[in-house]
Amino acid sequence: HKLIRSEAFGGLRVLMLAWTSRDCYDKRIGKPMVLEEKVWVTAVPELRAFCIDAGDGDGLLLRLEQLMGLAPGSGRTRFVEMWVRPEDLFRPSPDPEI
Repeated sequence: HKLIRSEAFGGLRVLMLAWTSRDCYDKRIGKPMVLEEKVWVTAVPELRAFCIDAGDGDGLLLRLEQLMGLAPGSGRTRFVEMWVRPEDLFRPSPDPEI
């Protein structure tokens, strides 16, 4: 899937998504935010396509946890979209290409 890109935020950004249980993002909607810690993200189009293909059955939560490499019952309840500079992304694998 292709990344969603924008230059509307003072330079190239890509739309990424974090799946979290934290509500600290709620008060920052639409505002710039510098994250104080590393956050696992995935590309929005990839996860969106997965959810559309998977449907909304009872097993969707477990399938999402498996896709994201999380233990069952991880407690995540929110998706947070964020515009990220490509140079701020890191892929922890033998092939670090984003």
